[in-house]
Amino acid sequence: MATAPRALPGTRPLPPGGLVHRILSLARAQAGLDAAVLSEFAGGSQVIRMVQGRGQAFGLLPGQRVPFEDTLCRYALDTDPHGLVTDTRADPRVRKLAFPRARGIGSYLGAPVRFPDGRVYGSMFGVGARPSPHLDPRDSAFLGTLSALVGEELGRLEEARELKRRKARRIRDALATGNGLSMAFQPIADLATGEPVGLEALARFAGRPARGPDRWFVEAVEVGLARELEMAAVRVALSSLEEVPEGLFLSVNVSPEVMVFAGFLDLLAEVPAGRVVVELTEHSPVRNYERVREASQTVRAAGARVAVDDVGAGYANLRHVVKLCPDLIKLDVALTRDIHLDPVRRALAASFIAFAGEIGATIAAEGIETEAELETLRTLGVSLGQGFHLGRPERRIIAPSS
Repeated sequence: MATAPRALPGTRPLPPGGLVHRILSLARAQAGLDAAVLSEFAGGSQVIRMVQGRGQAFGLLPGQRVPFEDTLCRYALDTDPHGLVTDTRADPRVRKLAFPRARGIGSYLGAPVRFPDGRVYGSMFGVGARPSPHLDPRDSAFLGTLSALVGEELGRLEEARELKRRKARRIRDALATGNGLSMAFQPIADLATGEPVGLEALARFAGRPARGPDRWFVEAVEVGLARELEMAAVRVALSSLEEVPEGLFLSVNVSPEVMVFAGFLDLLAEVPAGRVVVELTEHSPVRNYERVREASQTVRAAGARVAVDDVGAGYANLRHVVKLCPDLIKLDVALTRDIHLDPVRRALAASFIAFAGEIGATIAAEGIETEAELETLRTLGVSLGQGFHLGRPERRIIAPSS
């Protein structure tokens, strides 16, 4: 007697549509059956995962779970090497099955589905309302080929899910233990005097694998933990505010999603917000600019200023500037790099400077790495700047020289 094939623990929901659905459609059409089904073997049961065609007429619905011993898949494994039952009504043994007895299935064609490493996922099968004497081993062989394609696709999906689970574990570990989450502080200088007027708090992670902070935040977006990780970074940044020398502001980076989050606004209310600049970054598109605009007004009402980061790097950040009218406009390194050699970059920077003057904003240039870049930006009228030429990020806050 056949027993339920050993499968991975748990169940794995499938995305609607896609390659698997198209393969099921092809299998149904080729065999001339009424419905094609992908099922998973889990915990001694057969779980229906995807149905193409008239599955409802046979009681075959996604999510349905049936004991494996009561299924036609089990019967076919026992009685036919091709997984083929051309006329279920002609065999009294089929009528003894709890499933699909009384569900109107007249014919069945099935094949196991295995992951590329040989592990059994479940089965792919087709059913018809009437006997199907036209089906033969060639149809079984074709279905076997299609089931192998499904197995490869499921293996790819499984690998993607496992990668996502590993990413989520890394982010959750960082949230639960800190995992080396800390801040580095880069000075923001007055270009006219060269003296620091503020510090930007930049997240750093000591967790494995070693990679830049941008990668951590991108992965947090991918696994749905972006807000949690950003809030953890904001808390660490704002906790250092008491160490920032008087007269200097602290710039913290937040996404639009965090800016509109009530928890962030509550956190901002707990610190001297007049010394804080909320720097708007972007890891995902803004869905509701009105909410972001209202949140920026709340931030200003608390005494903080609003900055837009990476202006000049793309259309999205220009929209931030137009929609929010920030207090600070930070020119992206793409504009400042070699600006002394490029008249186009100088013209763009000059246009942003003029625009900032119209709305009462201050321009800050990022990524200043040479004296020539610094002198050109100063000549253009850029007020503030940061970059390795002015000061590298430091793990500790260094008081400005008197």
